[in-house]
Amino acid sequence: MAQAGKPQKIDLDTRIGERFEPIPITPREMVKSLDSDSSKMNGLVLDGTTYRLSDRFYKTLAAELGIPYGVFGFFTPHEVMTRAAEKLPDLPLRVTVDTAQGQALGLTQNKGLPMPVRFIENVLHEDRRLQEVEYGNGVLSALLDLDDPWEVPNDSTYHVRVRCRVPVDGVGMPDMSLATWRQVCSNGAARTTAASISAAS
Repeated sequence: MAQAGKPQKIDLDTRIGERFEPIPITPREMVKSLDSDSSKMNGLVLDGTTYRLSDRFYKTLAAELGIPYGVFGFFTPHEVMTRAAEKLPDLPLRVTVDTAQGQALGLTQNKGLPMPVRFIENVLHEDRRLQEVEYGNGVLSALLDLDDPWEVPNDSTYHVRVRCRVPVDGVGMPDMSLATWRQVCSNGAARTTAASISAAS
């Protein structure tokens, strides 16, 4: 199974929202769309394109089917999906694919309308405090500087930053973590200390 990679920094002039596409699917359709042979799973074929199955895909598949993730250590993904198609053939699911990386990300129940990632990007890029954007393993992350720095006598300048993390596939909730950071050495080394973290609902 594919492993999660390290988040990659995205140039602030680059938008990646258009590359994520939510696609409705059921276990029955999933089995029909599998590109596999007896020895390995090659991916999911949707609209003529093969998407690699990420570890995030397998974990969310297990969660939606109500089975332990460890079951994939005893049965092949094909066997698990075939069994799911027999028991819950028409379970309405939605898989988000990354068209740029050719990867199937998380599965969720197909309820309501997912917010397009480009809308989230627009909100982040309209904030002049935005410092950095990263993407990795189905999560868009943004770092923003908050307020003005302040001086501590006989110490250094302190800054406040907030990091927002938003799943592009709707798996889990967005969250924000607040932290302070300051320079700790004359060579430019800086230290960040976490202050709090909260999940948005």
